[in-house]
Amino acid sequence: MKLRLLSSYVLLLLVLNACQKPDDNATATCQPPTALTALGPCESGIGTTLLVASGFTDAPNSQFVFQLYPQSDTLSADVSIKRNKWGTVSANRERTFVLDSVLRTAPKFFVKLTMTCNGIPLATSAFAFIKRPARADDYENCYRWIPQKL
Repeated sequence: MKLRLLSSYVLLLLVLNACQKPDDNATATCQPPTALTALGPCESGIGTTLLVASGFTDAPNSQFVFQLYPQSDTLSADVSIKRNKWGTVSANRERTFVLDSVLRTAPKFFVKLTMTCNGIPLATSAFAFIKRPARADDYENCYRWIPQKL
């Protein structure tokens, strides 16, 4: 009877241990984004900026964490916490919207993009964009975000 109880206990421990292990294979196949596109209000068709990550390999439990740093001029490169007016936004997919009020007066912004797989953060990628007119007659409402080399 004791042997049977002991073997049942060991079997239960093995099953529980197998359930708690993270899927290392999913994390190994998960690769962070290599590119980020920023579509301005006219390009996105929704009246706000749309950020779209690409060049990544995801897993079932992946998340994207966007940190946005609007700049006051095109020469600035301030990515301190005080500059992060948007906070940190987590998304289950590679797309997120930025309210137009956050970027309307910013001529440039930085994005730090981190992808997590099974709760494990992968490398953070950084991207920068500069505002350019999409139409000469309506610069304030119709602009594009052009990628800038870092």
